[in-house]
Amino acid sequence: MINSLLENRFTKKEKKNRAIVWNILIKFFQKYIDINSTVLDIGSGFGEFINNIKAKKKIALDICDMKKFYKNDVDFFQTDMTDLSFIEDESIDCVFASNFFEHINTKIKFQKIFNEISKKIKKNGIIIIMQPDFELSYKHYFKFYDHNIIFTLESMAEVLKFFNFNIELKIKRFMPFSFKQYFPINRLFVIIYMKFYFLRYFFGKQFLLIGRK
Repeated sequence: MINSLLENRFTKKEKKNRAIVWNILIKFFQKYIDINSTVLDIGSGFGEFINNIKAKKKIALDICDMKKFYKNDVDFFQTDMTDLSFIEDESIDCVFASNFFEHINTKIKFQKIFNEISKKIKKNGIIIIMQPDFELSYKHYFKFYDHNIIFTLESMAEVLKFFNFNIELKIKRFMPFSFKQYFPINRLFVIIYMKFYFLRYFFGKQFLLIGRK
């Protein structure tokens, strides 16, 4: 069911708009990711991040069979992420999670997944988390059938600290909950949005957290 939901959630135009946004975001995230690193994308979806980030080794994980969306340099595994024994401990330089954790159905499962992820990150490695902040997006948060757990910047930062990550960057209002809610997408607007921080006060509903182990 989830496979079908994801593939049919966005129109062709909306998928094109997502690609425009990610084209800009990749340049932002690349500043934190060395091109010689090993990157793990969890809940990797259509692969907008992992397909385009520059890294020596790229691994993508998703509960759905999304393999057809990935480029040849990406190793894809279909998994619920509660058992990552097929990935060597302390072998990952960067874990990336965008709009993923809110889809997990229980906090117990979330804790198990986060514990698995934490074990895979190298000493001095990082985790990058971007997702809706319930405090800012409560009107839209549960308009998606597969949204389950509530998170805010503050609650996720607490999780990172519990797992012994040092917070290096936290932005309460980073990206809109959904660009299509407010305005038509074009490359120029996304560039302007990323450059002029005051726009985030009006439209930012997703937080960004970067933690270092």
